[in-house]
Amino acid sequence: MPLLTDFPAPRWLPWRWRNRWDQFRIDSAIRDLDRTPPMPAAAPGEALADVQMLVCRRDLTMAVLALKSLLRYAPGQLAVTLTNDGSLSAADRAWVDRHVPGCRWLPRHLPEATLAPVFDGRPHLRALYGTGFQLVCKLVHAFASPASERVIVLDPDTAFLARPDLLVTWVAGGDAHAHYMHGAAGQDGKIPQHVWDSFAEITARTGCAPAAWRLDNHYFNSGLLLFRPAQCNLDHAEAYLGWRTETGEGLWDGMRGIWFGEWTREQTAFLVMYALMDPPSRPLPEGYNLGPLRENGFNHFLREYMVHPDTLRRLARLVTELEARGTASSR
Repeated sequence: MPLLTDFPAPRWLPWRWRNRWDQFRIDSAIRDLDRTPPMPAAAPGEALADVQMLVCRRDLTMAVLALKSLLRYAPGQLAVTLTNDGSLSAADRAWVDRHVPGCRWLPRHLPEATLAPVFDGRPHLRALYGTGFQLVCKLVHAFASPASERVIVLDPDTAFLARPDLLVTWVAGGDAHAHYMHGAAGQDGKIPQHVWDSFAEITARTGCAPAAWRLDNHYFNSGLLLFRPAQCNLDHAEAYLGWRTETGEGLWDGMRGIWFGEWTREQTAFLVMYALMDPPSRPLPEGYNLGPLRENGFNHFLREYMVHPDTLRRLARLVTELEARGTASSR
């Protein structure tokens, strides 16, 4: 029998109405989330890694589902640090606390004393944090207030549909490399030359030799990142932000917007740090999927694919799986 989730809003509707209908479909698909058992976060002093997530009111229920889909594979190992973008009420936070007991909450703007080590000598990073660009919290808070020496940056429009073996091994300390989400492998050959020239300019600005830039896949995505803050150089992120500020608006026209647009500033700051790491960072392998639903592992759906009927049906089944897990453990 067809479900409400099977009927996307028609394209001719105004964007605001389509967005509201799609949000209703998402909430309908995972409406039984409250029936799933709590999954505690590890205490910061005991955690092997810290899952950091920026959360807004629209993505609240998906954020909890994404966290629970991961926590079931690493019970007692992961701290959870959530940044409230300013749209969450006390009741919203209390609801999350019931589902993920022990999670930490950070405000949109951290105290200056906490931020000082991150911003010292980095005026462009400081300036970006002071704007309305919320995504910069994914970058800044991972370095200003980590609950562990290993950090997992995770977006809320995600789900772990199978055990993430590489991530579990990495959390346990069995992997020294940083890892990143990315688009389809083998696409770097389609990147325009002027983008490569821009990467070369950024590398020069960091003071690194051209050979230091080592990145296997430049269709980089920050929906899932695994790293130790100690292996990242925030001066490289600062160099990129300074270069972007001084180069001008033409940078984000056309394909250049994928890397240098307004909405990818924190993502490309991460990219630059990852590209200049030693040992080199590694792209997450097959099974860590970006875009359309795949059943074989982790999915970062993005909004477009999140609202696909197949995705919503699978998310409904994920809720059922989590509920059954709780029922079985209580016997």
